[in-house]
Amino acid sequence: MKLQVLKVLFFIAAYMFGAQIVTSQAYGQETTVTKEKELVRITMKDRSTKTGYILSDDGREVLLDSKEVGHIYLDKNDIISITKIEAEEIEDKYDPVNPPTSFNTRYHFTTNSFPVKKNENYAAFNLYGPEVHFSPIDNLSVGIMASWVATPIVLALKYTIPTNNENINFGLGTLFGTSGYLNAFNNLGGLHWAMVTFGKTDINLTLSAGISYFDIDGISNNEASYQPVIGTYFFPTGSPEILPYEFVKKKALVAPAFSIGFAAKISRTATFIIDGMLFVNKRTDTYPNIQSQTDITGNTVTVTATELKQQLLYLMPGLRFQSRPSFAFQFSLAGVSIFNSQNQNQSFPIPMATWFLRF
Repeated sequence: MKLQVLKVLFFIAAYMFGAQIVTSQAYGQETTVTKEKELVRITMKDRSTKTGYILSDDGREVLLDSKEVGHIYLDKNDIISITKIEAEEIEDKYDPVNPPTSFNTRYHFTTNSFPVKKNENYAAFNLYGPEVHFSPIDNLSVGIMASWVATPIVLALKYTIPTNNENINFGLGTLFGTSGYLNAFNNLGGLHWAMVTFGKTDINLTLSAGISYFDIDGISNNEASYQPVIGTYFFPTGSPEILPYEFVKKKALVAPAFSIGFAAKISRTATFIIDGMLFVNKRTDTYPNIQSQTDITGNTVTVTATELKQQLLYLMPGLRFQSRPSFAFQFSLAGVSIFNSQNQNQSFPIPMATWFLRF
């Protein structure tokens, strides 16, 4: 009798243990599907990529044995695509923290010649206003820059020219803008330049040269605008006096422009950046068809032309911080210095802060 009872208890225990195993297996099959390991490249919504072997996929998350950081879970809502690749296709150039994105194609204000990839679109929000830049095709960037009051409004174009040497790249850029609501859009201006970049994204140097111009008072509309001119007028007695006259037409301000940009990665998430621009302007006040003039007292005066040389220097050292592929913040302790041939020199600070966002 005792032996029969033991047999019954043994069969009951065995049955319950087997049922538990079957239930666990069934539950596991419903929640997690384990696939054969396959090497893939996963593209995320923030445009970053992960490379590795898929260990499991339960429909909500993918467990990836990644080349970059080991085992990670990826939410499938954040995944754009999963592409199978061969082992020889893996590139060692990928940096998961600071990949080659559109942020690295510029310094503070100026840009460099690193190739721009298609759909590497980004926006920048500065203290003075917003920017948005699109890349419809490889190597071409099209953007709009403005202040928060839409004065001025600037169209920005850049075309990069890669070479067989990854440490040397060329580029062309142009800015063309209007004064916006100020002066009823009558003022036009532009900056056109060529540039060459040496180095890679972690450390690089860019040299640029171009020409800038700005229509001071609607000359492009052939308006007759004049300005008071303070010059030296010589009376027949030989004694010079300074008198104002208003017969000199204003001209567009044209100046050669030069720039230098340098960037060096100093830590895992920080990059040191220095940006500098120099505008060299020389203006000669001319008096067409006027050799002499009669003042209000009837005395004849001789007007002499004057030449004014002026240089504007922007110097912008600062830092960029980027801990995610889709976002970066940078600031600069910018300053402006103005020098002219009449020793009327002045300098003043213009601190800048910029938030970059990819979309």
